[in-house]
Amino acid sequence: MTTTFLDLLPSNRSTSMFLPPSKIPDVALMHHWCTRTCYSFTVHEVELFRDHVGQEALCHEYLMDALLATTLLHIASESTDYIKIRSLVDEALHRQNNSVSGLRAALSELSPQNCDSVFACSVLLMVCSIVSPLLSRRCDDQVRYTADAILLLADFIRGISSVVHLGRPWLEQGRLHQMFDHKCKHFFAATKRDFPVDELRWLRDNNTEASSLKREVFNHALQELESAFNGEQSTVKWIVRVGDRFVDELRKGNAVAIIILMFWGVLLHGLDKTWWTQYSGRRLVEDLSASSDGQAPEWVRLAVWCQEQVGLSL
Repeated sequence: MTTTFLDLLPSNRSTSMFLPPSKIPDVALMHHWCTRTCYSFTVHEVELFRDHVGQEALCHEYLMDALLATTLLHIASESTDYIKIRSLVDEALHRQNNSVSGLRAALSELSPQNCDSVFACSVLLMVCSIVSPLLSRRCDDQVRYTADAILLLADFIRGISSVVHLGRPWLEQGRLHQMFDHKCKHFFAATKRDFPVDELRWLRDNNTEASSLKREVFNHALQELESAFNGEQSTVKWIVRVGDRFVDELRKGNAVAIIILMFWGVLLHGLDKTWWTQYSGRRLVEDLSASSDGQAPEWVRLAVWCQEQVGLSL
């Protein structure tokens, strides 16, 4: 069986079986969606997600499950009660799993009638893929390494790109055409923020353990990071553009790769009025900076800069 980006989502099998349900009625979740969670992307697309995606969700159960899962995670991200967070995440993962099953069937029968709902569902599940592991990490003792969790986003962006590739003619004829209109700021928007590029390059060049091939990998990642910081490239898509070799260095725990990823977290956090990127960026910096023991002073100084940028107390 071929593995798709849908197979990579976390499952609710790892969550506690003894937690009470979230007990939030669907109507209350829909109210939260319409008044707050629909702002999960840019202000230009609020009405599109609130009205059109909400209406599509009434016709496609897999989209409704993704919509409610995203809303549950939004509520959980604002809570400080770990018991409540666990309950909300458990319910969100249940909804998420149901959505994945329905979306997989819909993908096999992609048509003009369901293209909007498939695309919107993929986008919402992408949000779930980045937020739910980070929320789970707050509550569970045994969880995946944060960098591994965040890399799910790359697979989802590729999956969404494949949906767009297959259905672009239909999408451009439908209500979601606004998301492909150059006049409308895309939700994968970039942001501008100054950052210590010279220090990053010094760290890269003075890493005595790095081969010339690794330096090439890090140089490419830094160039892409600069493009995102300068507003020339999408911030969210950076994790795809850096390539598999950079991802391999992350999984190996390479210190230079980790600090570069931490700077990407600063960028995510800087995306205006986007709760899931702000939450994910802050959590990414918080978790990765915890690995500062034994690192070079320059590495620690850069980590402190990242912590300051996302509002973490030192």
